[in-house]
Amino acid sequence: MRYILNFNAAAVALLGTAVSNLDVVPRSNKTLGATTALVPSLDGVAYSPLDSTEGRFKVRLSETNARTAGLRGSQRYTIRQGRGKNPTFFLVPHSQVRHGKKLHIDGPAVTVSLTERAA
Repeated sequence: MRYILNFNAAAVALLGTAVSNLDVVPRSNKTLGATTALVPSLDGVAYSPLDSTEGRFKVRLSETNARTAGLRGSQRYTIRQGRGKNPTFFLVPHSQVRHGKKLHIDGPAVTVSLTERAA
């Protein structure tokens, strides 16, 4: 099973050039109620465009990495920028995805979905 993170255009704009050098890690921010963060990484993760006209991006994560970072499948998160020298972005739980119904979120957001790995 793989976790797919689907970033909206506002999230890509917020992350800017850092989008290709971020990892998903467990990181707590009690003020925001966040337990997961996107932090700078030398390895980075492979982002790929979903739709070049809308500027949406996605990334695939292994089940182990996603669970270690505290991500939940079928969950929407808003993205808030942390403070400090290094850019840290916190994933704040927003809502659960129900029956595939679309929900427009104003501002930077990511939706986590699950997919079966091809045999």
